[in-house]
Amino acid sequence: MWWAWPHLRRLWAGVGTLIAGLTVTYVYNLWSRQAVPDLRSAFGFLHDYWLWTVGTLVGLTALSFVAEQAHRRHETRAPQPLRVARRSWRERLKGQTSPVTPIVEPASTMVGRIAELAQLKDWFARVKAGTRRIIFVSGEPGIGKTTLTRAFLDSTSTDRNVRIGRGQCVEQYGSGEPYMPILEALIRLCREPGGDKLVEILHRMAPAWLAQMPSLVSAEDRVRLQGLAQGTTQQRMLREMAEALEVIAANTPLVLFLEDLHWSDPSTLDLIATVARRTESARLMILGTYRPVEMLAGDHPLRAMKEELELHRNCIELSLPLLNESDVATYLAQRLDEKKSLPSSIYRRTEGNPLFMVNVVDYLLEQGSLADADKIEAPRNIRQMIERNLQVLSADEQRILEAASVAGMEFSTAAVAVALERPLVEIDACCTRLARNQQFIDSGGAATWPDGTVASGWRFHHALYQETLYDRIPSSHRITLHLRVAELMEASYGSHVNAIAAELANHYGKANNAEKAAHYFQLAAERAAARRAYREAERHYRDALAMMLMQPESKERDRREFKLQIELGSLFVATQGWSAIDTTAAYMRAQTLAGSVGDAEALDVFRGLWTTTVTQRELKASLDLADQMLQAGKRSQQPRALATAHFMQGHSRFFLGEIAAAREHHHRVVDHYREEDFREAPEDLRVYAISIWPIEDWMLGYPDRALLQRNEARELARRLNKPFGVVAADFPIILLDFLLSDFAHARAIAEEQEKLSADLGFPIHREVGRIARAWASAQLDEIGGAAETICKALAELDAIRFNLTRGCLLTLLAEVYVLSGAFEKALTTFQQALDASTEERLFQPITLTLRGELLLRKDQHQIDLAEGDFRDAIKLSRQLGMKSPELRATTSLARLLRDTGRRDEARTMLSEIYNWFTEGFDTKDLKEAQTLLDELNKGPG
Repeated sequence: MWWAWPHLRRLWAGVGTLIAGLTVTYVYNLWSRQAVPDLRSAFGFLHDYWLWTVGTLVGLTALSFVAEQAHRRHETRAPQPLRVARRSWRERLKGQTSPVTPIVEPASTMVGRIAELAQLKDWFARVKAGTRRIIFVSGEPGIGKTTLTRAFLDSTSTDRNVRIGRGQCVEQYGSGEPYMPILEALIRLCREPGGDKLVEILHRMAPAWLAQMPSLVSAEDRVRLQGLAQGTTQQRMLREMAEALEVIAANTPLVLFLEDLHWSDPSTLDLIATVARRTESARLMILGTYRPVEMLAGDHPLRAMKEELELHRNCIELSLPLLNESDVATYLAQRLDEKKSLPSSIYRRTEGNPLFMVNVVDYLLEQGSLADADKIEAPRNIRQMIERNLQVLSADEQRILEAASVAGMEFSTAAVAVALERPLVEIDACCTRLARNQQFIDSGGAATWPDGTVASGWRFHHALYQETLYDRIPSSHRITLHLRVAELMEASYGSHVNAIAAELANHYGKANNAEKAAHYFQLAAERAAARRAYREAERHYRDALAMMLMQPESKERDRREFKLQIELGSLFVATQGWSAIDTTAAYMRAQTLAGSVGDAEALDVFRGLWTTTVTQRELKASLDLADQMLQAGKRSQQPRALATAHFMQGHSRFFLGEIAAAREHHHRVVDHYREEDFREAPEDLRVYAISIWPIEDWMLGYPDRALLQRNEARELARRLNKPFGVVAADFPIILLDFLLSDFAHARAIAEEQEKLSADLGFPIHREVGRIARAWASAQLDEIGGAAETICKALAELDAIRFNLTRGCLLTLLAEVYVLSGAFEKALTTFQQALDASTEERLFQPITLTLRGELLLRKDQHQIDLAEGDFRDAIKLSRQLGMKSPELRATTSLARLLRDTGRRDEARTMLSEIYNWFTEGFDTKDLKEAQTLLDELNKGPG
């Protein structure tokens, strides 16, 4: 019905326009005393057919109302054209008024890089032909990486058919702000002419990314985009952005310039690697710069990523050498516009480092003569040379630059003015003067903060300038400057403070304000986790905890640490799995702190610890935790807590083999479930509970009911847009297919589970899907490589310490060995399956029955061993109340008894269990039992 509303809206508009036109014409003719139509005939017509007239109007109005409501509901679910955020005319007028005269920067002098520049241009020519290129320009500090790349970009920007996006990695907080240089580059591209098309591409192909760029969309659209991005994993975000970049570059070549990648966040490096590994043709170049020296210490992520890409020839490194004496001579000739120069002296002092050379020449020019080059004291390093050039500045200029270094590589004069408690106009004037003289900084344009503050933005020429200036500031004064900058930014950003949480955490941390630093580190972690940038989130959580330990002990501190540990534990679940040591440690620490919080908050501890124990197959311990959770849930009487407690009870009892009790608890989950309690969570307990119902029903002897419910959980997860729920619901379907011997359906579901889990980054379900696919393929006579695939997947599960269902998975492997004729391996694997499931008794009867059948098949003289397995399976099934496994084991035992002359015993025991069933007579187990019973009833011969 939603589709009818646009047409009805046009109809109403047309009717309204027609009536308005006729009314204006009638009134005009009446006012000008011209002839007007007689309305009595129209009123008479309406009077004669009033029922039809009123009925039509009422019906059309009702239809329009229903269609409009349906259309609004449809709009909230589906992607819509974006309304790009625009400023009011007052804001635009205000933004145009800059307190600073624009600076026209002269072109930099570049020498000794002709071959490198030509190489970059050659690579870009191939990019325009459709060959993607990932290029890293490397070299020591001051070697000229920025000068070379900017010269290349300047030569490229003359072509209007090229898009260039620029992003800067920043040391102070860049390593903790996920995708910062990528987002910066994309935002700049979207603000350029034609940027609306890029916004539409991002909206269509990468909504999770566009949701992180609030300046490009309206508030309403951002909320809708966040809804569309719910459940998106990091792997999916990387794939979406890689595809979006390819689409952006389809018609117009795209260059992404990312500077100082040695300070990059890991997520940005992941995106670069994802783009590099794709084999599709793309007119895309990623050009990055980095310092090799920064990667020598520790396990730097850029080093590992670059080496892996180089191994597969997915990237190119352009290493810049030092300048030679001839290059120095060329520079001096160009700079001084005279032939007389002292290249040998300058070269000896600088060893060909371009930045060092520029600073030496600047210093000598300030001294008045190049003739003193041989007489100056040789500085030990480039920083000393920068110090000498700083001494040329006035004391006031030095103080302003030092304060600017606290604000960062890029800074606003508003921050510097507050840090120094000086008038803004004085700071602007000083920065303008320095930029015009090409001393240390360049203009970065006007910056507008959320509260409307407009101030000029500036950027240091080189990171070494900012680092050197920062190191000059006494520690006590740094604390004061960081605190003032942080307070200004916090006040100016107001409700938008989350956008700069990492930067504020850095400033407050260096200002020794541990409470504020911990708060903003936590916000930064939550922001990173929302972007699925889990490594950055983990680092921020750990930084927040470190700041928390610096605060005096109190109940409030314990409460805040408790929340941090819970969030950190949830993060470890996503990155390492429930059974990981870090996951357990986080929840154990939270349990220690639980005494300082209420029952409602402590529920998350029980759930976390329960999951770590159940995935490690410590089922009795998990049941104890489930009991505690149920008691806490009953005290709180919160529906979410009760639903969670019954889910925990149901799952622990399910794997312990207490099927009837498990089924009751899983049904109670639905009784207490409220959709709004789990709307924001990646998981949904109703989906999990319903997914187990078919297995429970089959075990309890109701196979028809199990088949009816087989796909219910999967369909529910798709309706709720819970991708984790979809893959979690797949494995119970596969288990049911295993029990029903529906191999083709099992393989189809397993293939979907494996693919979706790989796309979403769910390693446990990916490996389980791989095992199920290999097993089902072997059952369909595609045995080759199946056992090896399952063994590799089991090793992966061992690596992430996932032990649950190990008995079942080993049973599948044993079945593959049986199909391939490797009976000894199969027997060994069956024994491993039984040894691995001492507490996990759910699949033991099935495993015992299968082993008994293998013993008979392998050696007819092992009748006693096989009979023992069958009788053990029957005994355990009766203890656990599992009718279908009892029927299967009894059928196998009855065959053995028939073949050994004990037909009466076979008929008696098989008829007893068979007659218990009231449904499922078309399933394989009951058909085989019926056939055997008919044979036994006929008597021998």
